Amino acid sequence: MFLKKVRKTARVIHRWMGASLAVLLILVSATGTLLIWKNTYLGFVFPQSALAFERSIEPMATIALSADAAFGAAAISQIEFGDQSFGLSKVYLVDKRSAYIAPDGQILAVWEPNGRLEDWLLDLHHRLLTGTVGLYIVGFAGIAALVVIGAGLIAYWPARRSWKLGLALHSLKRSELLRLHRNTGILMALPITVVIFAGVVLAFPETSRKAFFWSYEDDDSYGQNFGDGVDAVSGSSETSWPKVLARAAAVFPDAEITGLAWPEGTGVKRVLIRESGEWSERGNSSVHITDYDGYMDLRIDARTLPIGEKTYNFLGDLHRSHLGGWIYNIIQTLIGLSLICLGVIGLISFVGARFSSASQQ
Repeated sequence: MFLKKVRKTARVIHRWMGASLAVLLILVSATGTLLIWKNTYLGFVFPQSALAFERSIEPMATIALSADAAFGAAAISQIEFGDQSFGLSKVYLVDKRSAYIAPDGQILAVWEPNGRLEDWLLDLHHRLLTGTVGLYIVGFAGIAALVVIGAGLIAYWPARRSWKLGLALHSLKRSELLRLHRNTGILMALPITVVIFAGVVLAFPETSRKAFFWSYEDDDSYGQNFGDGVDAVSGSSETSWPKVLARAAAVFPDAEITGLAWPEGTGVKRVLIRESGEWSERGNSSVHITDYDGYMDLRIDARTLPIGEKTYNFLGDLHRSHLGGWIYNIIQTLIGLSLICLGVIGLISFVGARFSSASQQ
């Protein structure tokens, strides 16, 4: 009796909460799926993106110096370097503008927030174009979606032995729609759950960080190896971009530099690095060099971070499609399309059932 009540409640939750979330989940899934192929779209807009960018000292210094000349060093917050498959580097400015730079240092485009399609899609996906309020709406919707998935699995569990794989839609009858919805949901439940959970982590970063590695914040041993391997060089002359990049490459000899960052108010130049064996395309290792005296303050090896912090970084990279490769992008696309399918079919079935019930009364 108790289990029957649980399953009945799960069906009600899955049906009504799913219908309430459907439009929002379809929107977030559609924009996220489009963003997976952002670089492909930019390849049509900017032919220079087809030029391979060599992540070596001279080409990266060219990009950094070109950005400095165009915007001023104080106006830049971050640079993401291009790579062999996508040659454009992206510059993030303190005033929230952004820019693309070609491999030869040419400034190709500068735009205000949401001034380009790909940025507008990202803001719509992440914040619904409404800032922090939208971020919280998306975050809580993600939590609710996880509840809907769990309720659906509980409701389906008694019929699990009769399940047969089949995703073809033979007609538009409600029974066929429900079968497709059920089969898609069962088949994709795990990957969808992982992607949504990763999105929730990004929507609530401070809470998530504490949940994953709060125990390390007050641990004296945390960061004790961040001084390992730093060089002994210092002096204001050592803060030029060619020297900063060369020093970072020297203390991470088998790694790849992926970007630069100027954390606001810190007076530090941060070199972003991807080590061999890291999952992320952009990497989570870094070198910090102070701007005023050229002292290498930190050398953070992502492979030595606590497991909680590694998990947090991995989930962020997974959701942002930073794990790389066309196979991974296809898998992410299938997950996105599955979510859209579940939302559309579930909403149609729900509305159809309501109309059918009303017409019979």
